[in-house]
Amino acid sequence: MIATCRNSLGSNTNRVEILQLLLEADGDTAHCDSHGDTVLHWCARNSRVALLRYLLKHTDAAAVALSIQNYKRCTPLDIAKLQLECNRCLSTVTVYELLKDIDQSCNLRLNMLRFKRKEALIRARDAAHVQEQLAVVLETSERLIPKGEKLWRDTLEIAERHRKAEVQQHVDAVVKAAGTAARQWLETKDGKLFVKKQIPLATADTKQAVLSGKLPKPKDIMLAAKQRVQDLYCVEKEQSAKKSAIENFVAERPPYPRDRVAELRHLLHL
Repeated sequence: MIATCRNSLGSNTNRVEILQLLLEADGDTAHCDSHGDTVLHWCARNSRVALLRYLLKHTDAAAVALSIQNYKRCTPLDIAKLQLECNRCLSTVTVYELLKDIDQSCNLRLNMLRFKRKEALIRARDAAHVQEQLAVVLETSERLIPKGEKLWRDTLEIAERHRKAEVQQHVDAVVKAAGTAARQWLETKDGKLFVKKQIPLATADTKQAVLSGKLPKPKDIMLAAKQRVQDLYCVEKEQSAKKSAIENFVAERPPYPRDRVAELRHLLHL
């Protein structure tokens, strides 16, 4: 838009059409160049009567035409006055009169334009604030998410160690109780009958172990066979109790899924 008002090439009609297209594409009449000049400053500087008349009639430029300043604190009216003093002609006089005749205090249309521009500025400021806040949130998330994931994994690792320790403690207690119960049962009538039935086979196994060098020759083969039957029975009961205890404990408290942190957080409703 500034280039359209600053460029002297082409007819005024073409430049007005270009300006109209730019405004339809949400062009901003308050946009400044590197010197703080807007399209109004350039219309005043180059005496663009047709462009200035179009801007004042069809845009909200009139709402700020007498107040907007460039970096030298010059308004479009100040520039138009300087151009009039330097070269008094029809175009400079017309531009000066167009700007001078703007009545910002009594013109309802200008008040509406000023109100709309203020609303647009507020929306733009709010949108910029939202974007800034979003950027802060994203930046914070980028810093905290890796730490949060590491904290989750460390927590799960600690919890898994405690769970394994509790499993071992539970299994040890169950195995100890099973061994005690097995030894007590062997002292009962049924237990002694069971041992008596197993002694012949245990005696043969003991003799074979002695012959193969796996066991030293005991002083009493029968006593060794009896002890062998009792030990094997206790070991069998302890192993069975251990397996059952592990299965029951894992069923109630399965291992924590370290590689499924997101799923666990979902299950915990976090």
